[in-house]
Amino acid sequence: MNCRLVRAVVVPAAIPPQRLDRYGARGKVRSYEGLKEEYYLADFEPDRAVLQELGLDESKPTVVVRTPPAVSLNRFENPLFARVLDRLAGEAQTVVLPRTPSQREEITARPGMIVPERAIDAQSLIAFSDLVISAGP
Repeated sequence: MNCRLVRAVVVPAAIPPQRLDRYGARGKVRSYEGLKEEYYLADFEPDRAVLQELGLDESKPTVVVRTPPAVSLNRFENPLFARVLDRLAGEAQTVVLPRTPSQREEITARPGMIVPERAIDAQSLIAFSDLVISAGP
C-alpha cells in the first residue's frame, strides 16, 4: 500500500525493481549501490562499554542471537531455534535479544544464556561479536 502512495521508492540496487511492481512501485524505484547499513553506520565507532555492561570476557567467543518473531519459543514452528540455543550453551558467551516478555522468561530459564535487562548498544555488541544469528526480521 505504501508504494502506491509515494512518488519514489528508494532501495538497494540488489533488489530488482520488478520485485516491487506488485506493491505499486512500478516506475518509482530509485536504486543506490550498497546497503542501507552503509549509510547509518558510516561513521560508527563501536564502544567496548557494552562488553563490560554484560560481563563479557573478550578472550572468549561471543554469539549474539535475536529470537524469532513468534510470540513464544514454544509456538515457533521451526524447532531449530531451540536446538541452536542448546548447542551454544557452554560453547560461547551467548547474548540473546528477546522480542517479547514471554521469550525473555523462556530464555532466562535456560542455563548459559545472557539476556540484557534493558536496551543495550546492540550495534557495538554486534561489532565485537564472533557470530550473529538473527531468527527473522
